[in-house]
Amino acid sequence: MAQRRCGPQEAFAGLVRLSQDTNVKLRDVARAFVDEFLSTVPAEPQGGPTAAA
Repeated sequence: MAQRRCGPQEAFAGLVRLSQDTNVKLRDVARAFVDEFLSTVPAEPQGGPTAAA
C-alpha cells in the first residue's frame, strides 16, 4: 500500500489480479511481496534497543 500509495482494498485487488494473471496462488504472490520488502529493510544491529533494557 505504501509503495503504490493506495488503500487496502485496491492493494488486495492488485494482488488478486497478479495472482490470476500469473496463475500463482494468492498466498505465494503475497509472500513474494513481503519477502521482497523484508530484503530491502536494513537489519537492526545486534544489541539493539531491546538488548539495552
